[in-house]
Amino acid sequence: MSGYARLPMDADSMLVEARRETGIDLEDAAAREPLARLVSSLNEEAGFSAEGALGKHQYLLRFLKNRLRMQRDLEAHPEILDIELLPPVVINGMARTGSTKLQKILAATGLFNWLPMWLCMNPSSWSGEPKEDLGPRIEDVNRYIDWFKERSPQAQSAHAIAAEEPEEDSYIMMHSLVSQTLSGYANAPSYLEWYLGQNLASQFEYVRDTLKYLVWQGLADPNKPFVLKSAMSLGYEDGLLAAYGKLNILVTHRDPVETVPSTCRLAELFRKPYSDAPVDHSNFLVGSSGLMESHMDFRERRPEVDFLDIDYRALRDDSCSTVARILAFAGIDGNDEAIENVRAWDAANPKNRHGSYRYQLADFGFSPPEVDSAFSSYLGFVQKQGIAFPRLENELV
Repeated sequence: MSGYARLPMDADSMLVEARRETGIDLEDAAAREPLARLVSSLNEEAGFSAEGALGKHQYLLRFLKNRLRMQRDLEAHPEILDIELLPPVVINGMARTGSTKLQKILAATGLFNWLPMWLCMNPSSWSGEPKEDLGPRIEDVNRYIDWFKERSPQAQSAHAIAAEEPEEDSYIMMHSLVSQTLSGYANAPSYLEWYLGQNLASQFEYVRDTLKYLVWQGLADPNKPFVLKSAMSLGYEDGLLAAYGKLNILVTHRDPVETVPSTCRLAELFRKPYSDAPVDHSNFLVGSSGLMESHMDFRERRPEVDFLDIDYRALRDDSCSTVARILAFAGIDGNDEAIENVRAWDAANPKNRHGSYRYQLADFGFSPPEVDSAFSSYLGFVQKQGIAFPRLENELV
């Protein structure tokens, strides 16, 4: 894209810089091709501002440094990968379906390992030793958050970020360098085309190994399951199952007429720190409905895999009952304190705590009939799950 900034280094130079900054003289051979594909795509298609290009450079360099540190520690301590994880609880579902709230209230119970944002962005030990001083890793992420908020302040009203609050494991997926999440903050269609031809389970395997690494660092309790959440895992259930073998999958549901504009608006706010170029939403309905079709196909192919479907309205209106259902589904012994913790979280986090978040379907060139057509199979699917969206309740019940 002419007239836009480019990343200040090519892929090979970034790998050299990561080795220099960490002082770790290891060759990250697995990073070479995906990084080169990503850098090329971003330079040609992202439309970076000058400051955005520098910000993205630091963002990618952080991933490379974390990869090197983790590689160093796995080579020194191969027993890390022998650590056994309890089956995780994975929150699956389209974006803007209440999955963030669900992740945070499950974290609040005290019954799960959960991932704060700083740990998602800096999962690797800087010293190579367990129980190190975490301050530098947290402060590094706080600097990023301050920069991001300054560049896109409205994003906080849609998806508030804080270093020590629960966050998506999508950030850990990005460390694999083979993840569609890498296009979430900057347009990279040619990278995505390449990505679809790769081993898509590898991003989940990278997260799994990172979770074991966190246990080794003393940052997670091996006697508690992890609660994981990523809007980018919907439709990739085969990869999730390949990585974990056994897991408990929660699927959040909300009317696409509401989630589509909300997601499109969020994409604009997430890309704003990096680029002033307009976001093209023209393929969004095809892409998002296609992932839901893949999810439904998996459930039809693998009926032995259990799912718990969660209505956005039930989660919004009665968090405690929703959590009780989840604990029973996952076979986790709950207690009164866990439910009281959920109630306290709700009281401390009212709707629009970080400001109102406004969006309209027409702003992105879509109409309700178009959305209904794209998601027609899904609308019939949720009816079978006993969920009826208010707009269509008379038709579906």
